[in-house]
Amino acid sequence: MEWLIRYGGDAEKVPLYDCKTSDRQPGTTNYVIGAAFIVYGVIAELIYILDLMVMVKKQHRRLSCYKIMIVLGMYDMAAISLNSLLTGYFWIKGTNYCVAPTLMFVTGAIALGNRSTIFIVPITKAAHGIPRRSQHEIIVFKDERTYVVLLIPLAYSLYFCFFTSPLLFNSDQTAWFFFTFAPEHDHVMFLNYPHTANNLLIVVVTCLLYVQYSRVLLRHSKVGSGLSWAQKSFFIQCSSICMANLIAALIYVYMQFFPTPSYFVLVGHICWQLGHGKDPFENAI
Repeated sequence: MEWLIRYGGDAEKVPLYDCKTSDRQPGTTNYVIGAAFIVYGVIAELIYILDLMVMVKKQHRRLSCYKIMIVLGMYDMAAISLNSLLTGYFWIKGTNYCVAPTLMFVTGAIALGNRSTIFIVPITKAAHGIPRRSQHEIIVFKDERTYVVLLIPLAYSLYFCFFTSPLLFNSDQTAWFFFTFAPEHDHVMFLNYPHTANNLLIVVVTCLLYVQYSRVLLRHSKVGSGLSWAQKSFFIQCSSICMANLIAALIYVYMQFFPTPSYFVLVGHICWQLGHGKDPFENAI
């Protein structure tokens, strides 16, 4: 995004992002996938609105876990608007980068910032959910300190949004890539290594966190009277969301470097959607 601002808000003036060699014609259209993404996005957004209406009530938002869930909800709703609603529209129109360069650049930068951060917020949520005995661990999430902790993923998001290359949707390739796919452009010049490092780091951190989470819950269930329904539900919810994020992270790294079957790319994108969209459905249940 910083590049776009520097070059006057015109994506084609940004070095490497011109479309001089492109015919600017729409790519592959798929009304079924596009409509399915939009319907999924609308339903998820509506359920999230209902969830947030409950969570923002004073008796709930005073609790740190609800503060985290509210922020997570805001990130999720922003992500769903991009990876489901906007992507569905792009599928219907067959939109590629050179069809709408500046729109694609802006939305891709926002999508990348949101996508990079959304791995951290569920991990924060899971870390908060681990039974804690240390006074220091409790202090971290006490009162308004939770918002301070949540500034970390916000800063992380802004870094990816403003200072790394954006994601660009390509209907011919089934998902969002960093490459413009314009003729005579070299895809190596568009690789986003911070994104790759972020995704691989999240894979490692997620696995380590949930191994520890499982151990603590198992020990807690043996010492006490067993796990409550809420604890079991919380664990299943966090695990399923992070599993979807983990699969999406791995596929999105792989497909940037190697030729990938379109159905496999689509699975990665759907996992990205589920990583944001499962939460409101599970909260509603």
